[in-house]
Amino acid sequence: MKLNLKAVLGMAISTGLAFSIVTPATAEAASPTATKAISSVTANTAKVVAGKDATGAWKRWTWGFQHVGDCSMFEGASWTIVDNGTASFDGWVTSSDTNDIWHMRLVLLDKDGREIDALIGGPPSAPEWFSQGLPDPRYRYHWTAYGSYRNVFPSVQGMRMYSSC
Repeated sequence: MKLNLKAVLGMAISTGLAFSIVTPATAEAASPTATKAISSVTANTAKVVAGKDATGAWKRWTWGFQHVGDCSMFEGASWTIVDNGTASFDGWVTSSDTNDIWHMRLVLLDKDGREIDALIGGPPSAPEWFSQGLPDPRYRYHWTAYGSYRNVFPSVQGMRMYSSC
């Protein structure tokens, strides 16, 4: 199935809808293990909250409930970028299976939806990927993560999350 991504993004932005796209080609290209489905969740269609405090100016994207493979991220998970080039994540995740790992990669978007940078903070072998182990399906895991980006703060108008489990 061919999909005109620009048309889909334009429709989502103009209507304010959040959506997921899962394709085998995307999974092969973006997953660190390339063995499980990857979900591209575009957060720039959600409301971005911006403000300024003692740390500086900031922008925050908050996701609704996300489900990828056996893993789930609960509503309210959010990434915040600060104008000094730092980023932080706060959210809750779980899995319906034992010993899973939620992986996510975040890219920053300009006003036209083009990728202008990616958050960095993962291990040296995959610095653009943030990962959280989920050993026991009986528990929800509180996940905090920290990263950085090339300081393009004024140009950042959106964020896209790629995730796999």
